[in-house]
Amino acid sequence: MNIKGLLIDLDDTLCDTKHLYTEAIDLCCARYNQLTGENMSYEEFMNRYKKARNSAKAFAPTSAAKSNRAIYFQNFVEQLESSTSFSLVYELYTTYYDHVYNGMKLFDGAVELLEYAHEKGWKVVIVSDGNSHVRIQKIHALGIEKYIDFLVSSEEVGISKPASQPYLLAMHKADLNIHDCVMIGNSSVSDILGAKRLGIPTIQTDITTIEINEVHNEDEMADYIVHDLREVVEVLEGDE
Repeated sequence: MNIKGLLIDLDDTLCDTKHLYTEAIDLCCARYNQLTGENMSYEEFMNRYKKARNSAKAFAPTSAAKSNRAIYFQNFVEQLESSTSFSLVYELYTTYYDHVYNGMKLFDGAVELLEYAHEKGWKVVIVSDGNSHVRIQKIHALGIEKYIDFLVSSEEVGISKPASQPYLLAMHKADLNIHDCVMIGNSSVSDILGAKRLGIPTIQTDITTIEINEVHNEDEMADYIVHDLREVVEVLEGDE
């Protein structure tokens, strides 16, 4: 394989974030009680948050809007206050993402992988579901800007992985084709299935051990499975 570029998912592929979201909601609950004088339990807060999230997803016109925490917290506040308390929405939103940005850590081997690609002169494109500004903040918080050539978010293309559009735009931006790039991601569906449908070689990372056992058909089976990002370099070297 004549590799010229890597398409890489962000959350739970390059960095560990899943646990941060639960912790962030806990902090938001405490902040809400502090600002309002209420004594809402975490369980009630979470239930109301899920209701607000489901409402956002039901009415949102795009996949990116469906994952927009600002809209979640706006709905949450409006359901409780019967109007939009902008200061409260802002406080909850910033509390949530301050914890996420400050708590994000790269997985072992992430820097080595990115440096390897950089030394090879390969293009690196982050292909990630969600809002562009949040992806940009995460890349900045992780300190990996110098390794990333392009970003493609689902907000930018209007649809989430495994739809083809995010991968097609990523290849277009980096002047790549299906024969000279590799998709690296943790999700059997979002990352692997979408890439394989286009014929892009795939490497699945099983660092958080939450996705591998959820493969339902051959289309979701990656060409390679690794348990450490340092193994990705070994796979790439073996394919040169």
